[in-house]
Parts: sequence; structure tokens; C-alpha cells
Amino acid sequence: MEINELLQNAFLSEWDRLSSRNVTPYLNLIRENFAIINVRNRINENIRSSSDKTLRERYHRHNLNELARLYARTLYQVSNSGANINEAIIRQAKMQMKSEKMCDTYPC
Repeated sequence: MEINELLQNAFLSEWDRLSSRNVTPYLNLIRENFAIINVRNRINENIRSSSDKTLRERYHRHNLNELARLYARTLYQVSNSGANINEAIIRQAKMQMKSEKMCDTYPC
């Protein structure tokens, strides 16, 4: 399953709902701060070993959409409504999600 586009679309959709500020210049920086390759590998392994691959993929798509939306909301809050986005703020939003056990299903 290709997750980069899925995560990006869900994140941008939620961000656009929250803010009129353009976050696209920060997408690569956001991506670099997450273990997306590890997430993809874990999901693909889980899907391959499942007896119902379609159902399993649907389950992961739903969870990833929710996770990306949650990160957009967290980043929005931590970055003063999107006014202050930089690498430290991106990491702070990620650490907040981790400390509040919001991303236990996938490594972030």
C-alpha cells in the first residue's frame, strides 16, 4: 500500500479545514520527522500476512487517515494556529502525539 499520498492528502485536507495558511512548503520537513518508511513496511507486512487483505488494507487506510488528521490538528495547535511552523515545532507536535499515546498503532 502506498501511504505517502494517503497521508499527505488527509493531512492537507484537515489543515485546509483549520487554516488558510499554506503548509505545503513544510511537507518535506514534516515527512522527514516521521518514520513513514517503517509505517509502510509494518502495514505491508500486516496486509501480506492477513487472510482478508482487502479488509486489512481498508482498516489501515482508515487508521492512517485519522492519524494524519490528528497530526494536522496537533501541529495547528502547537504552532500557534499555523503562524509558527519550523522543525522544532514539527517535532514538538510529534512528541505531543507520542506522549499522549496518539500514535501507538504505527511508529511515528
